[in-house]
Amino acid sequence: MKKNSLNFLLVGLLLVVAGIFYFRFWQKPGLSPQQAGDKAIDYINKNLVKGASASLMNVSEEAGVYKIHFKIQDREWDAYVSKDGKILFDRWIEMDKEPQTAQQPQQKEIPKSEKPEVKLFVMSFCPYGNQAEEIIKPVVDLLSGVVEIEPRYVIYENYASGYPAFCLDKENKYCSMHGINELNQDIREICVYKNQKEKFWNFVLEVNKSCSVENVETCWRQTAGKVGVNINAVLACQRENGQKYAAEEKELNKKYNVSGSPTLVINGVFYNGPRTPEDYKKAICGAFETQPKECETVLGSETQAPASGGCQ
Repeated sequence: MKKNSLNFLLVGLLLVVAGIFYFRFWQKPGLSPQQAGDKAIDYINKNLVKGASASLMNVSEEAGVYKIHFKIQDREWDAYVSKDGKILFDRWIEMDKEPQTAQQPQQKEIPKSEKPEVKLFVMSFCPYGNQAEEIIKPVVDLLSGVVEIEPRYVIYENYASGYPAFCLDKENKYCSMHGINELNQDIREICVYKNQKEKFWNFVLEVNKSCSVENVETCWRQTAGKVGVNINAVLACQRENGQKYAAEEKELNKKYNVSGSPTLVINGVFYNGPRTPEDYKKAICGAFETQPKECETVLGSETQAPASGGCQ
């Protein structure tokens, strides 16, 4: 009996040793914290960020996964990465606590008018603003004969390090979140809209696709040439009217209490609903006293996933 017990004990010990050997030497190891962080940042830069770049600040272990702390421009963010480096997620839900649900702001009633006043406020290199421009383009195409959808720009004051990195002037009255290159591009886009309006949307969408905030000072010229924008006219307009146009946009920001990109304002009221071409169209058409026949056209599926997020 004692001999059998000893045999069982030896077999058990051998299994334990074999298990340790397997997990230490045969099982494929996970990534190190640095490797996981680097992989996540590489993915973010290639797939999630437009016109800026993310940089890793530190990595720590939390509840069996890696928590990465990183920076995009002057804002800091957290995200989580599985130890095998296969899953990246930005929310951490503790299931032993009651969830806190964000409340969607209630949509205020948009007053009706004979011809609605529609303004879309963006930053030229806010990815969410670029997304909104893509979404609203079919609405512009559909309703251009009955309403003007004005592109406007978000201007800050005394932002970040100020002049010359973020602001147009030494007094830091006219600044942009993603730097002076973004503000320069805002002004160029305003110049195109004021003087070459028929080429505006093609120009903007091509810049969104082809340029970044880092290279736009040269890239915009190639893009302008591609869509037929007069480059010399834009340069002259930017030189002569830069601060004037920035001041006009800032006054509109103040008037409508705009602070983020994108912000759609219809007859003076913020639109808080889903961002799809059809939803944008419905909101604008709902502001007509008498809806034009163009409003009968359906722009895509109403069940498509709406865009969300913003630069603020």
